[in-house]
Amino acid sequence: MRHSGKVVLGVAVVLGAAACVFLVVVVVGQGVATASLWAGVLATLAGVVAAVAAIPPLLARASRVLVPPELEVPGWVVDRPAEAGQVVSALLGAGGGLVGITTGLYGAGGFGKSTLARVVCADGRVRRRFGGGVFLVTVGRDVRGAAAVAAKVNDVIKLVAGEEATFTDPELAGRRLGALLDAGPRRLLVIDDVWEAGQLAPFAASG
Repeated sequence: MRHSGKVVLGVAVVLGAAACVFLVVVVVGQGVATASLWAGVLATLAGVVAAVAAIPPLLARASRVLVPPELEVPGWVVDRPAEAGQVVSALLGAGGGLVGITTGLYGAGGFGKSTLARVVCADGRVRRRFGGGVFLVTVGRDVRGAAAVAAKVNDVIKLVAGEEATFTDPELAGRRLGALLDAGPRRLLVIDDVWEAGQLAPFAASG
């Protein structure tokens, strides 16, 4: 696509140069009035060529799935295609229909689980599959107790659906989040930095 765009642009430059030479010859041979008529015709042709040259870059840009800043992978990250591929396959291998998938990455702190999850979130195949959005949510060690967990789920409800929620019961908050996920387009919710089962339970209730 990029190569064809360069070819069209090169042709446009050559045609533009030829048109200038042609107008100079017309001015010398037939006068300014005739040259003005030809200039209008050539300007129209130049506009058509420019429009054609602009199409390939637009198509290439549209074919890419943009990654929001919060999910961009830092440049220092070393690609791990085998590990990332396993997670991507688990997310994409469900076939048709409505299927809930939970993919867990286990390991001690600093092994790169969060980075691997970010790589998966930024994967074009994943972003195309989950057209409703990919949401990466960090829980953290300090989010403990029913009220704190419910508040985190409330934040996710607003992130996913733009709906204000004030639940104090994690189970009720999880049911509401699940209902919103069930009702909307296919979305991927990644819960990171989970320390205990109670932090994860509301997010896995449904949806």
